[in-house]
Amino acid sequence: MPQTPFARPAFVMASTLSLALIFALLDELYGATPGILHEGGGVELASATLYFVGVALRLHLRGLADWQVPVAMLFMGLRELDFDKAFTSEGVFQLRLYSGDNPIWEKAIGLVVVIVLLVALYRLARYQLPAWVRGVLSLRLWAWTFGIAGFLGVVSKTFDGLARKLEPLGIEISEALSRGTSRTEEALELWLAILIVQVVVLAARRD
Repeated sequence: MPQTPFARPAFVMASTLSLALIFALLDELYGATPGILHEGGGVELASATLYFVGVALRLHLRGLADWQVPVAMLFMGLRELDFDKAFTSEGVFQLRLYSGDNPIWEKAIGLVVVIVLLVALYRLARYQLPAWVRGVLSLRLWAWTFGIAGFLGVVSKTFDGLARKLEPLGIEISEALSRGTSRTEEALELWLAILIVQVVVLAARRD
């Protein structure tokens, strides 16, 4: 691993927290919508930026080795910015994009994105998952940090559109609770991004 201050966990944690704080403060001071946890606000932008920082850091430390790791982080950052549905009539993960009368170039772009992501997920399951299991069993800090990040990811996705998910079950929640879960989701996703960047450094130090 390159001997560089960028590879020091304490430096990375301090930098990521500082970056998140800067985005949050700028949004609070100059954002058009009150509150830093609104959709598309400073916290969400900070989460996306941290994933891009993680990609750059991973490439700096490991180059293109296990390319699926930076690709996965890149996708997560772009997903935070809603790029998966920003350039096509439907989201690239929506069946309607491919079954409808959408332009062929949109379908081609969507298929390329889906195929790349599926290959990356396969390689993550084949190469990174066994290493993570061994790391958990041997009490490696990077593995447990990633486990916490994964748990946060599951919880945040549960909160995402909670009112919409509960509606088919005949369960209605108040507007205040719906707004609260949406804000909680944004906060958890920022925490997730911070931990993922930390895992990049801790895992590299393992090697």
